[in-house]
Amino acid sequence: MSASTQLQRNISSASILPALITAQLKMTLRAKKTIALFIVQLIPVIAALFYVILRDSDGLTLFGNIVEHISFPFLVPLVALFYGGPTIVDEMEGRTLTYLTLRPIPKAMIFMGKLIAGCIVGSALVAIPLLLLFVTCLVTSEDMGAALPSMLQMLGGATLGIICYTTVFATLGAIFTKSLISSIIYFVVFEMVLATLPVLELLSIRYYLRTIAEFNAGNRLGLLEQFILDKPIVLPVWSGILVILLVTITAALVGSFVFKEKQYVV
Repeated sequence: MSASTQLQRNISSASILPALITAQLKMTLRAKKTIALFIVQLIPVIAALFYVILRDSDGLTLFGNIVEHISFPFLVPLVALFYGGPTIVDEMEGRTLTYLTLRPIPKAMIFMGKLIAGCIVGSALVAIPLLLLFVTCLVTSEDMGAALPSMLQMLGGATLGIICYTTVFATLGAIFTKSLISSIIYFVVFEMVLATLPVLELLSIRYYLRTIAEFNAGNRLGLLEQFILDKPIVLPVWSGILVILLVTITAALVGSFVFKEKQYVV
């Protein structure tokens, strides 16, 4: 094969991916689940609005508490579950996977196109309500400008969380192809159980999102930490970002490889 022919194929493949992403974005944005998930994401905004009206509160503290105790543990994974898990599963259940893979498009590129589109929509569904929540919580505060860096830090953590969770759930779907069961099991074990246990919380994605937002700077001690360190485990922000990126890239590579090599029975 000549170098020019290989170059033409590479250029052709590179032009396919944006087209795949665009087509998937249009389908995802029109889906009923997108509207439903957006409404769910707005619930904390509405609740915060009533709280701000009825009570005099510290807006930044209110915003941080909602992000820490509602967005990170529940709302972010919920969106990722609906956009990551169905990446392959929907094609299996709809019996369209065979027709999709028969097209002259690299299978790994199909996986990445659907995954990237899901990450984009999911990130928007989380980011927009979080921005509205921030404005709602601090609308009566004179410190909105000073609180902006903290908000951006939390927003960055939430966005990285969406991308990471979506990629992990999509990879689990490619491996197990059993509806959303594998993703739900992962979430319950790693993000609901292990995430609450000192030291073992290092196995959860949520821990590193909290690290990015600097929510892990508390002074709670678990038994393992008392015996080993005599202090809570607190990692620097950059380490949380690094771990999330490594998990995301690894999951994306594994998912692409599995989807390319596995023979799916529809």
